[in-house]
Amino acid sequence: MTDDIKRRGRPKGSEKDDSEALAAIADLMLTEPNLKPTTAMRRFNRNANESTIRRWQSKWRQRKAALLAEAKDRRAASVVEHRSSSPVSMTDVLGDVEALYNSPAVRAALAFQESPEMRALRKVYNSPEMKAMRAMREIHNSPAMQVMREVHRKLAALNLQKGW
Repeated sequence: MTDDIKRRGRPKGSEKDDSEALAAIADLMLTEPNLKPTTAMRRFNRNANESTIRRWQSKWRQRKAALLAEAKDRRAASVVEHRSSSPVSMTDVLGDVEALYNSPAVRAALAFQESPEMRALRKVYNSPEMKAMRAMREIHNSPAMQVMREVHRKLAALNLQKGW
């Protein structure tokens, strides 16, 4: 007779596969230990509806320890994998630098640096006259000169108001 009674809700064994979502939530919980499970669920999927969140909460309560242990294993495996990847050797780096140095773009830039036009430009830039002009520009733009200009403007405005 108990078989004749109709049960409510989803039939047993027909639950949705949320293993990927729960694994991602466990990874979030592991990276941020102060994060609460529901907050992690909402961060994982901002568009999740309340029924999905409740389903994840129920499964999280049942499988929390196993999910966190799997997340720790995944993290440890990724650290080991990262450490075991072959480090870059100095000869590889030097070979890459040499290849870059011999590239057409770098050769053209170096040739331009040594061109007669650039030499003439450097000669003008480093001349005493240009150095004096740069020094004058620095003085003109200095904070002290800006204050002096502002004081001059205010004095001129006062003189105009008094009619002097």
